[in-house]
Amino acid sequence: MLNILKIIFCSLMALYMTYLQFKYYLADDDMSPVSYQYFGNEKDKVDFPAVTVGVFGFNHIFKEQNDVFKLANATPLSYRYFLEGKPNNYSEEHSVIRYDDVVLDINEGYLLSSFAIYTKSHTQSRSNFSMVPLYKLPNFIYFTKRENDIEHDEINLDVFELNATLLFEKQLVISISIHQKGRMNRSLRKPSIQPLLPKQYQHGAWRRYDINEVEVLRRRDKPKAPCNANLLDEESFIIDMITRNVGCVPTYWEHHAAAKMSSNTKFERCTSHEEYHKIQEQAGHMYWNYLKNGKGSLYLLPCTEMKVSTFTTEFPVPSSDILRLEIAYNVNSYKEIANTEAYTAEMLLGQIGGFVGRIQRCGNKAMPPP
Repeated sequence: MLNILKIIFCSLMALYMTYLQFKYYLADDDMSPVSYQYFGNEKDKVDFPAVTVGVFGFNHIFKEQNDVFKLANATPLSYRYFLEGKPNNYSEEHSVIRYDDVVLDINEGYLLSSFAIYTKSHTQSRSNFSMVPLYKLPNFIYFTKRENDIEHDEINLDVFELNATLLFEKQLVISISIHQKGRMNRSLRKPSIQPLLPKQYQHGAWRRYDINEVEVLRRRDKPKAPCNANLLDEESFIIDMITRNVGCVPTYWEHHAAAKMSSNTKFERCTSHEEYHKIQEQAGHMYWNYLKNGKGSLYLLPCTEMKVSTFTTEFPVPSSDILRLEIAYNVNSYKEIANTEAYTAEMLLGQIGGFVGRIQRCGNKAMPPP
């Protein structure tokens, strides 16, 4: 009788431990080992952080004296309100104006020079690069390096020299964003670098932003918290999705949609106040989605997330007419936190096999010798 009780007790303990192992496995928890990786490694390659220069104006990113406004009987402010879908009485002429025809171009006197200082074969050199529009909104426009101009891996410094006098005349706010490539929208929601107000650069300014640490989180795509490992260019994805939902392209996204929108689907330009209002509604939903860390998301969020730590230094003004911005690349590696499965199927099977073996050993000990 005692032997039978021992076998029953061993079996119950094994069943309970097996239940616990299944519970751990079904919880699908993560473990997050930390390692340091070099930028540019072919395996799970991570691009170096991208740099974006943005200009913002209440209604000053438009060319006020442009003849298009006169012909359309519109003002830069009324045009901005039309693009934002704000309730008001707008004439049909507002819809005729093309954003790119009236918005300022940073290369038209505002940007004096842009160049990289890099090291090659232990020699320091300088290479000029061009700035092109990356993302546009009714009152913002963001510029970044042209892809073809990014040639050197050992860049020490990016330098942007802007015309402080022209910028101040239009009362433009200047922003610097250092972010994961294809993820500029995320950096705009939680900016790590304070924007420069007109009064701060009125008589010239010189700022250096040192990149001190880059951290990359790799989430695991799992049933309880799915993510999209293939979503690399989030800006284009958002533009594509909102455009499809509304059924037209807002004029400030025309250049972007034509270059990057998926498939061969073509949409007409938005022309009505109602259409622009829908665009703003969806963009607002995106904003709250970011603040809620993906809860209630309109789409499956990317699996990777980059955080960049910077330190700002202010130097003596080189010239009262120049706003000089520098990005110093002080790191060539990044800290990677890669979520992996904490309890795998192999571990589950191994534990269950161990418990079965214990039952057998318990039974053998319990049986009397022949």
